[in-house]
Amino acid sequence: MNNGNLAPGFILAGGGTGGHLFPGMAVAEELRRRAADVAIEFWGTERELERRILAEHGWTHRCLSGEPSTSLRRHPLRVMSGNWQAYRQSHRWLKQHPPSTVIGLGGFSSAPVVYAAQRLGIPIVLLEQNTIPGRATRYLCRWADVVCTSFPETQSFLRNGCRVELTGNPISSEIANLTTDSPSLPSRLLILGGSQGAAAINQAMIAAIPLLKPHLKDWHIVHQTGAADVDQVRAAYRQHDIAARVEAFLSPMSLAYAEAGCVVSRAGATTLAELACCGIPAILVPYPHAVNQHQLRNAEFFRDNHAAILVEQRDEASNFPNRLADRLIPLLTDESQRRKMNRSMRQLASPDAAANVADLVVQLAKSSKH
Repeated sequence: MNNGNLAPGFILAGGGTGGHLFPGMAVAEELRRRAADVAIEFWGTERELERRILAEHGWTHRCLSGEPSTSLRRHPLRVMSGNWQAYRQSHRWLKQHPPSTVIGLGGFSSAPVVYAAQRLGIPIVLLEQNTIPGRATRYLCRWADVVCTSFPETQSFLRNGCRVELTGNPISSEIANLTTDSPSLPSRLLILGGSQGAAAINQAMIAAIPLLKPHLKDWHIVHQTGAADVDQVRAAYRQHDIAARVEAFLSPMSLAYAEAGCVVSRAGATTLAELACCGIPAILVPYPHAVNQHQLRNAEFFRDNHAAILVEQRDEASNFPNRLADRLIPLLTDESQRRKMNRSMRQLASPDAAANVADLVVQLAKSSKH
């Protein structure tokens, strides 16, 4: 199967963001663990972030034509034309070398590949990370053999008759293995903005430093900013003489999580799955412009299960740093609260999610005529 002329055993379609790619890579890692010579390809966009993430982890990436769904209103003809070309590419490649299964990772770029697989009778598995499924999942689920979800209520947003399995959100084995209870919670505050950083969180932390400083004497900060704000944030901590490691990106994330005793983070589903496995008490700041407010719904689920504190960004930017500091200070100063949230986080963990999805993928592959 490792001959380059042979079809890949599995194609993982979609991506565009780390939130879609990382669960796909976790499933691919599990499939490769079960059969070291299985051929696996990721098919997706030409975005630099996608190329970089897949290259860093050693996965084969095939770029398709197409335009992001965000361009639909401004350039509808270009989007339709680009994605028609992506469908034709996918159909031609899949017909020439049909894989055992196509795994849709979500995002608009997964649609041409999944549709082509359906037309060719190739089994389809969809991964849906969020509480409220994305547009791609809601549209494509009619053709999927199974939709793998991370939250119990997701099924209610999908078409009747879809086979839905609550597998959990797949995460890397390095992070899944951090589920072992720790005897102590480290005094390290982790600030995360997702794979591209979060400017609003960066600016709020800078503005909140005078309020937070008296409560940070026993803490060290690790702040992932994204590329745009790294110098400004680094200078702000230095100006206030606060111990902080500021990086555009953090790698490996498993080490950052293992050393964290508290986190301020966006509420992307993949990040939440990782935080749950690591049992890290969290202040969650949902991205306010997420489609269908899915990050807010994700955060509400964790808040309602006593695993996180929710702070909405809202429009009044001037008050956001104060509200963030008001919720963060009690968490920094009350270890008993952090321990309670640690236990609640771990109860939401699904460390076997990648294996659960791989089981379904392999079952479909065995029954496939391809």
